[in-house]
Amino acid sequence: MVKTHLAFAVEVAGLMEREEPAMFKELSAKLDLAASELGHWTDISDRLRLPYDEGRGIHAQDDTF
Repeated sequence: MVKTHLAFAVEVAGLMEREEPAMFKELSAKLDLAASELGHWTDISDRLRLPYDEGRGIHAQDDTF
């Protein structure tokens, strides 16, 4: 779930920055969110593994699911 949530947060931040830059700037300041954090979230999301069980057609919660 973390992989998906981080990727979605970065996607929404990018959309907000493009579509509503003033609101994005205000929210970033309120949250003390640095631009470097978004890059870090992308790195983390890219490195996380999301196991998929072909037989069941589901994403397993962990390797022992």
